[in-house]
Amino acid sequence: VTVKLIKPNQHQIFGETSLALSLDNVYQKAVEGVRTILRLFQVERMPSPLQVDFTAFFIILILFAMVLCAVKLFKRKEKEYSDFCVLFMFFLGIVGIFFIGLITNIQVREIYYFMLFPLIAVSSAYILKNQAKLRKPVYACLSVVFAFVIAYNFAVTAKEIKAGRSTESSAHAAARYALDNGYEHIYATFLCASNIAIASGDKLDLVFLGNNSGTLSLEPVNYLCVKDYYKLCDNSETLYYFTKDDREKANELAEKLGVKPEIAAEFGDGSCFMRMPQNVCILAQREYEKNSVSNRD
Repeated sequence: VTVKLIKPNQHQIFGETSLALSLDNVYQKAVEGVRTILRLFQVERMPSPLQVDFTAFFIILILFAMVLCAVKLFKRKEKEYSDFCVLFMFFLGIVGIFFIGLITNIQVREIYYFMLFPLIAVSSAYILKNQAKLRKPVYACLSVVFAFVIAYNFAVTAKEIKAGRSTESSAHAAARYALDNGYEHIYATFLCASNIAIASGDKLDLVFLGNNSGTLSLEPVNYLCVKDYYKLCDNSETLYYFTKDDREKANELAEKLGVKPEIAAEFGDGSCFMRMPQNVCILAQREYEKNSVSNRD
């Protein structure tokens, strides 16, 4: 409201925000919104059973605190509303962001749900404050859970760093192949592209693919790239890098755009470089913009 009133001199470079409510994709957006929230718990590297257990623990903790606070408030056992207001404020912030992603064309990322962290902290503090009998068990559970999550992520990260430094890694092999064969541009998802660029000594130009929603797409990630740079790359000097898990999806998406990919090189972990007869980023972005207009209409 304030921004509308003061009318700043604003230059918009990535399109306009608009309603994009379609019954066809509400379910898909809702599922993706839940996945985005769950990724904040930093359990995606864990085995599936542990992911469910740890996520359930945090959700139950938050819901228990909110229900406990609401019951005490309505029974007039709370002398003031501050605890309820703080819990509700953080919870409402998360719900608001979720519905923004559901009904608009805004691409919601994990960081937008930063209110989740203070909500967990406040929920824990409220339970400890108001449930004397549960203090020791809650303290113990919280200590074990957070210690395990931190230790697990530290171990996995250390292993990834060690693997990334190895000159035998797929990132180094990909960088060597691209440089030895005269390629200058790499199109890949964020983590893969960054690793290849570092392994190449920053001699390769990057275009980041995907929409950061956990699902591969061939549109450029505009906020991570120089504006329209993907349109300027010589396609004959460009390679597209995909992981083992993304290869089939990449083929499917390219063929939907009328492009037949060709495998240029394969690496030890199942990842590969593909060549495309056309710049699929341009084609995918056009298709995305056309669909956005259709949904808005």
